Amino acid sequence: MKINVRIFGIAFFLLFSPLYSQSLNSSQVLPPEHWIYDYLKILGMENKTVCFNENSMMTVSEIRFYFEQIDEDALSESGKKLYEEAEKFLYENDSLIDLTPFRFDIGMKLNGEGYYKSSDDIPWNFRYNYKDNFATFPIKAAFSDYVTLETDPFVGKAHYGSYRNENYTNFPYREGDFEFLFPRFSYGSVAGAFNGWGANIHIGKQGFQIGDTKIGSVIYNNTFETDSYINLNLFSKYFKYSMDITQISNEKWFYIHQFTVRPHKTFKISVLEGSMLNAPFEIRYLNPLMIMHQYSSWTEYDDDGKMGIYGENHFCAYLAGLFDWQPFENLRIYGLYAQNELQLPQERTRTGILVPDSLGGQLGVEVNVPFKGGYWKGFTEAIYTSPYLYIKQNPESSLYRERGDNLVSDRILSWVGSPFGPDSFGVKAGAGYELPRKWAANLGYFFLAKGENGFEIFDSETDNDGYYTYYPYVYYRRNQDGADDQEKYNEAYAAARNMWLSGIPMYVNQISLEGEYHLTSKFSTSARTIYSFIFNAGHEKGRFVHGVEFAISLSYTLL
Repeated sequence: MKINVRIFGIAFFLLFSPLYSQSLNSSQVLPPEHWIYDYLKILGMENKTVCFNENSMMTVSEIRFYFEQIDEDALSESGKKLYEEAEKFLYENDSLIDLTPFRFDIGMKLNGEGYYKSSDDIPWNFRYNYKDNFATFPIKAAFSDYVTLETDPFVGKAHYGSYRNENYTNFPYREGDFEFLFPRFSYGSVAGAFNGWGANIHIGKQGFQIGDTKIGSVIYNNTFETDSYINLNLFSKYFKYSMDITQISNEKWFYIHQFTVRPHKTFKISVLEGSMLNAPFEIRYLNPLMIMHQYSSWTEYDDDGKMGIYGENHFCAYLAGLFDWQPFENLRIYGLYAQNELQLPQERTRTGILVPDSLGGQLGVEVNVPFKGGYWKGFTEAIYTSPYLYIKQNPESSLYRERGDNLVSDRILSWVGSPFGPDSFGVKAGAGYELPRKWAANLGYFFLAKGENGFEIFDSETDNDGYYTYYPYVYYRRNQDGADDQEKYNEAYAAARNMWLSGIPMYVNQISLEGEYHLTSKFSTSARTIYSFIFNAGHEKGRFVHGVEFAISLSYTLL
């Protein structure tokens, strides 16, 4: 009997005690889905205070720096509850083993999910899983307050298993289900915040994002699968500099420099320059204040001798920007812009004009209204991407990643930015009520118009000399001076100058209802149902498909 009582006591302790609900130390990096990011944004909206929190992942010390700019006395009753919980998490460190200055922690998250959809003609509306993997085991080690190592091994489904129509759960139980490439969240970090400024640097694998949005960032989204990245930040109350070096694959590197200023507490603006290089690593792209465009790098990499036709080879220049404005309490207006090609007037020669302008943007409005300890929430966001955004003359120069699965024959593809890729226009709107960390209910509508340009464009056949001809400029160069020269030119011109959807557009409509309930501080359950109806499905004129998807999760967290 005593043994049974002890077992029951241990089980009760594990299930209901608030262990590991605090941060480990100042240099810990928090994943983008962590609730602290939402709390910081909500509190800033109540205070009309814009912080440099547009990028994730961030360290605890940087989040503390921005948190300390929030005026607690000016918050609503709802805001004060959030403030207290955030303060507890950020400043009350906890760990399983404390041998100061060394600290060690290990956690566990179990998340069982079930899925159903009424038609095989509609795709799943999640990537890998609805909420999380089946089981995750975070392991953290801290050396003083300034250095942290963490890795999150998990048991979860691979792309192959999660995208099959016969996908009923996130538990990998069939051949090809198990994800071999893990962990996805793993890093080493050094960080600190001082009197009026701070700095941090960390190396991670993937999950980085630039821009706080509802339907993915057009600039750099956390769905972009990479081998590794290094993120350096220097920040103060009014200025922030970030450098991001991403290894997309063994010889594909992406260098980004971002400068953000906050001229007033209610407004910030950010400018970003990037260079994607399909060649060995080079240190010249690390210079913070060098305008990388001045290197004219698109002319320097021609090991396959195809520069003469492509015009540019093994390189992609990238320019982006964003703004965030909070003109009134609990109201946020934001916008993002990205481009990898924009022909200047002097470049619009007879053939130069065949290089398509490749750009995209987002605009959104978000509202929170404090009410009885929680918030009424609403938002509207629109996104546009031109037909050739992220796409260059050949796949090697384009802003995407393709990897294989080590256990089954499968290709996993991801764009650097919007998960919808190029050639799209979308609008999402939603409203609901949330009592943070207690319960939430949301109703949403999503519309997406998608042209035919996508990953399939890279599967097009090369010509007899090995040139890709999907790009308008290259298409004409490979067909000029023939009897049908003008006809080929007109085709290339029409494709290059078209800034709307290409081919037969597909029109996706979705109505969603989602809810979440926290049974305890450790137990939570979520459910979502989506009704989808699609016109011109699969880009087939007149084809209509529709169906319902349902997903449910039950999570237990000990972190």
